[in-house]
Amino acid sequence: GLVGVWSRSPRTDRTHGMAFVDLINAGGYIEGKAGEKGQYLVGARQSYIGALLKAATSKSSAFNLTLAPTFGDLVGIYERPVTDRDEFKLVTVGSSDTLGFLLKQPADADPGLRGQFETSTKFLRVIPQLTHRHSDITTSRFSLGLGRDWIRFNTADNNFAITTWALTTRGEVERRMSD
Repeated sequence: GLVGVWSRSPRTDRTHGMAFVDLINAGGYIEGKAGEKGQYLVGARQSYIGALLKAATSKSSAFNLTLAPTFGDLVGIYERPVTDRDEFKLVTVGSSDTLGFLLKQPADADPGLRGQFETSTKFLRVIPQLTHRHSDITTSRFSLGLGRDWIRFNTADNNFAITTWALTTRGEVERRMSD
């Protein structure tokens, strides 16, 4: 099967927004009209569950292992019609995920395993996209993605880190065959 997913267009009837705070993370977004013809959406989310778990278990001798996950995401969208049949969209997305353990005492299986362990993955992409409506049933989309990836792994005195640039292209033609 084939699954197609597209982001919805930001609303332009008025400025909309939302914010939230819960036990794991906090975030929000705002969207609305940008100038006479454009529209925007900006959103972000950040976790704090790792910090809460560290604080809750830092003084307890009952825990050998403290899990400290964190994550954060961001999105930015700007859309604007170029002609009656063409639309420009600029999407920016980013994510940061970290998982770390703090071993307070040597593990029974391996007394040499102690100290700190952390792995993190981060990325940022800027994706301009041009959409052309050939007719009521045929649409084409072309995009170019430029961004960076960061991967890091630390354990005690061993470290691994890689940073790469990413360049992607995508083109598709969609044709509705029936209602």
